[in-house]
Amino acid sequence: MKIFVTDILMIDQKNIVSFQSNIGNGKASWNGDPPTVNIEYYVEVEIHDNLSWGDNIIKSSSRHSQIELDDSSLILTGKIESIDDDGYTVIRLGESIICIEALGTPLSIGTYVSIHGKNVEFFNQNYI
Repeated sequence: MKIFVTDILMIDQKNIVSFQSNIGNGKASWNGDPPTVNIEYYVEVEIHDNLSWGDNIIKSSSRHSQIELDDSSLILTGKIESIDDDGYTVIRLGESIICIEALGTPLSIGTYVSIHGKNVEFFNQNYI
């Protein structure tokens, strides 16, 4: 996913970046050397929460990808592209995909869902 870093804070020994993207703005932890403010990065997104269908992954009324920040979560809304038998799921988030594993009974492919993540981490992919 392509982001533009707008700010960096050190909180509890973690770099927390504020970012903008073409589908919304938010904050996430940054893995590795801190990024530079006012620079675009391509990042891989990992959600470290214990994800469960119907709990922190819910059907969205929105029919487009978006990123939002509320008081306690980064909310990633996208379309389910594929689901494996073991719960491994691919979500289309704009021009990017994120891969998650979740417990419970998933919604069907093609459904838009909102993932409420409290522990979202970015990995710099600019070296690729």
